[in-house]
This record gives sequence, structure tokens and C-alpha cells, in this order.
Amino acid sequence: IVADPEERARHLALSLADPDAAAAATLEAAARAAAARGASATAAELAEQALRLTPTEDRGGRCERGIDAGWYAFIAGDATRAWVLLEQASSTAPPGRLHARALVRLAWLDHHAGDRHVAVERYRSALDAASGDLALEAEAHSLLAWCVFIMREDVPLAAHHARLAVDLAERLEDPVLLTDSLAVLGQIEFFGGGGLPSPAMERALATPAEPADGRVLRQPRQHWAILLLDADRFDEARGHLLHIHQLALDHGDESALPWPLMRLSQLELLAGDWHKAIAYADSGLDAALQTGQRPPQADLLCTRALVLAHLGRADEARAAATEGLRLARSCGAGIGRRIVLWALAFLDLSLGDVAAAHERLEALRASSKSAGIVDPGENRYLADLGEALVALGRIEQAEDLAGELEALGRSLERPSALAMAERVRGLAAAEAGDLERAVSHYERGLEQHAAAANPFDEARTLLSLGSAQRRARRRRDARGTLSTAAERFDALGAALWAEKARAELGRIGGRAPSPDGLTPTETRVAHLVAEGMSNKEVAAALVVSVHTIEAALTSIYRKLDVRSRTEMAQRLQDGASRSASIDGGGRSSP
Repeated sequence: IVADPEERARHLALSLADPDAAAAATLEAAARAAAARGASATAAELAEQALRLTPTEDRGGRCERGIDAGWYAFIAGDATRAWVLLEQASSTAPPGRLHARALVRLAWLDHHAGDRHVAVERYRSALDAASGDLALEAEAHSLLAWCVFIMREDVPLAAHHARLAVDLAERLEDPVLLTDSLAVLGQIEFFGGGGLPSPAMERALATPAEPADGRVLRQPRQHWAILLLDADRFDEARGHLLHIHQLALDHGDESALPWPLMRLSQLELLAGDWHKAIAYADSGLDAALQTGQRPPQADLLCTRALVLAHLGRADEARAAATEGLRLARSCGAGIGRRIVLWALAFLDLSLGDVAAAHERLEALRASSKSAGIVDPGENRYLADLGEALVALGRIEQAEDLAGELEALGRSLERPSALAMAERVRGLAAAEAGDLERAVSHYERGLEQHAAAANPFDEARTLLSLGSAQRRARRRRDARGTLSTAAERFDALGAALWAEKARAELGRIGGRAPSPDGLTPTETRVAHLVAEGMSNKEVAAALVVSVHTIEAALTSIYRKLDVRSRTEMAQRLQDGASRSASIDGGGRSSP
């Protein structure tokens, strides 16, 4: 009596205990309809009922429906059930097309939820099993290209399979496969130093194609956003990533959610909103855990470690990095492995352990060269390597690195790479005692930062500039530059780097800007807290994160030698009373 086709199919399934070919076909159609409208969990349930009602002698039908049921379960976020169904389909499939199709789906599951090294072998087995089925060969080549590429171990090999996939997709006139293959080829060529524009990626974006399985991560906008992110076009990248995230929610594609969230976290770290960066990393990690996807878990743990390292939360960063690196190595999560090495090296550098930072960064650089990853947007750690080389006295190597960055920055028209090159050259000049040349490099770097829109890197260049000005005895300039750097670090929540800037300020002779040593930002925070506002209220008033306020209070307590908000308020009141006494002609106590 119900009119809805899916409800009718469900009642039909529940009314039958024995196999029924007609009922199985009805349920299969209902599952596909549910999947098309984004009801992945419903699709998975109906597909399993179709599989249950398929007669045992229909070996091919059982395999097809087992593959569909496993696929829908994965999209709905149940990787555990997907493993069971796809492994069963693979083990019972007859030789040929069905076996190859089952292997491709199982490899995809390994790729996203299991071990990518295993996925590579399954894709190769699928190519052998496809035996002349060009459509399956094209799909296997395309997905193998993605898998090898995302492992970040052999980009040229990924390019080989991507080009084979493009050729086959063109012969088949299959727009979906063509779009998939062009998207991976575009990323590969970009990572290899091809820069923008990317003909392959632009062709993928212009090809009208709607995946039959509704898989959100097959949308080329997801991959175009990564190129925009690496090219410093943050606003454009953000728009595409938010669109993909919403699309995953609308389509019920739970398994797709970790990916845009990871990239959004990395984007906001660079763009300077570290509160959002940590929130996106946490949300993505939750989504990866809920859907049972180990490689995205690794990538997001490592991304979280990088954000925490920038925030100066050393213990939390190391804990996330340790777990993330362990998981990344076990499942072939190449993105996470690269990120976590940078996170640990950056933390070492922030804490003054230059030798440890250098060792990690050299290992990361060697792996980048081995894999064929050239683009500076994927190698943003190089500026840290340059700083470590200078600190270790390896000036010639630092100059060579700066030359490499400058050449890439000019050929790719990439302001961030040019800014990094200028800072490394400035550090090298300062180390050699040529402070005038160092200041010139830093000032040119700041011009590039204005176009790159990376506030943390800009603040680091300001810190280096202020240090050089101080050493050159340009005290007034140094005080202004370093105060600005400290305020920028405070606004970001970069507690360790704010301390570095304040330490440099403390080395300047002459009258300090404030009798208690507080920066203007710290003074504002102290007075608002003294008025009774909570950390959250102060953060809202100053339009910064709560972590920024917490870092500022830690510094304020240290400078004022107090241990509580009450003591701080009293100290500020005493200071105000002394100032009033002086203004009134009285004398302050020593």
C-alpha cells in the first residue's frame, strides 16, 4: 500500500525468506535510486537485501550486487562492512571483468581506508584481470595513478599511469574517466614544476561529466583547489573546498568529508586563521575516525600536529605527530608523512634545537627530490631549512637554496617563494655581518609578502628585519619593527615566536615603550581581563582566538611577576596610581 519505491522494495525484501530473482532486481534498482539522491545508508541496506535474495546459482549477479553493497557501505561511512562485502565479492567472482571490477573497488577501499601499498598491488592485479576490457583498464590506470601520486613516493610513475588512463578514456569517449585522469595528470604536472595555468586541469574542469556513483571526490574542483592553495590563491581555493565539503554533506558521502577538511585546515594555517585551522583538523579527524579511514586519520593527525606546532603547544604537537607518523608509515599516507616531518622540524626550530630541525628538513628535502616534487607550494618547509643552514654556519648551502627558491619563484610567478628566498638571503647576510645588505633583503621580502598573504611568514621576516636593525644600532626602527612582529605573532597565537620577538625587544637599549615591558596588545588584553572579562570575551573584543589570549596572559603574568588575574589587576592599578602621582608632581617609589 505504500507508494514510495524504496519503501515498497524494503517491505518486499522483509516479506521474503528465500532467494527471489525478481525481488532482487527490484531491490537493486531501489538501491541505485537511493544512492543517486545521496541516501548512501539506505542504498547500502537495500543493496545488501538484493544480495541476500539473489539465487546462489547466479554467481555473476551475486558478485555485482556484493560489489555495489560494499561500495554503498563505504560511501555511507561504514568501512568495516565494506571490507567484508568487497572481499567476499572478490574471492567468489568468476575470472574476467567481474573479478577485475571487484579488485578495483577493493583497491579503492585499501587506498582510502586501509594500506596504500596493498592498494597498488590490487590495482596491478585488476589490470591483469581486466584482460582487454578497456573501460576497466582505464579506471584501474587512473586510480593507480591517484594512489601512487598520493603516496608521494614516485610522481613520474604516477604520471605514466595517468597518461595511459587519459589515452584510454579518450578512445572510449568516457567523460567521467577522462575528467578523473586529467585531474590527476594536472596535479602531477603542477607538482613537477609545471605551475599555472595547467592545461590538463583546466580541461578536466571544462569537461561536462557527472560520476554515476555520485562520488564527491571525483569532482575536479577538489583537486583544482589544491593547485590554487599551493599557488597562494587562498580565497579561490577556500571557495572550492567549502563547495566540496557542502557537496559531501548534501550527497551523504560521509567518506569524502575528511579530505576537504584537511585541506581547509592547511589553508587557514597559511592564511593566518589558526583557530579555524585547528577546528577543521579536529572535525576532519573525527570524520576519518567515524568512517574508519586510516590514511586520512594519519594525514589529519599530522596536519593537526603542524597547526599545534605553530601555536607553540609543543607537548600536544609531539603527541599528535608521533601517532600520525606511526599511522602514516603503516598505511602509505605520503601527505601526512611529509607534513609531520615539517611539523617536528618546525617545532625543533621554534624551540632552538637547530641541529634536529636541520636533520629532519634535509630528510624531507631528499624525499621531495626522490619523488619528483618541485613546486615550492608543496615544499614550504624550505624556508625553515634555509634558516637552519644559516644557524649552523652553512652559509653557502643556504645561498644555494635561496637561489633555487628565487628561480622557482620567478619562473612560476610565486610571491611566497620569492619572499622565502629574500629572508634566507637576509639571514645569510646578517650572519656574515653585512647588516645593510640583510636589511635590504628583508625589505624586498616584505614587498613580496604583501602579495603572498601569509601573515606568519611576514611576521617572521619582520622579526629578522628588527633583529638586523637592532644590531645595526637603528634602535627606533628596531623597536617599531619588533613591536609589530610581536603583535602579529600574538594575533596569530604564535606563542613561541612572540617570545622570540619580545626577547629581541629586550635587547634594545634606551627607554622601553612601556615601564612594565608589555606590548600594546598585551596592555589591551591585561586591562580587559582586569575589568572582569573572560578569555573568550576578550578574544571576541579583539577579534583573535582564545589561544592567542591565553598566550598573551602567560607572557603578561611572567612580565608582571604575578600568578592570578586578581594580582594582575592590582599590579595594573598600582601602576596607574604611580603614573598619576608622577603626573601630579609627586615622586614614585623606587
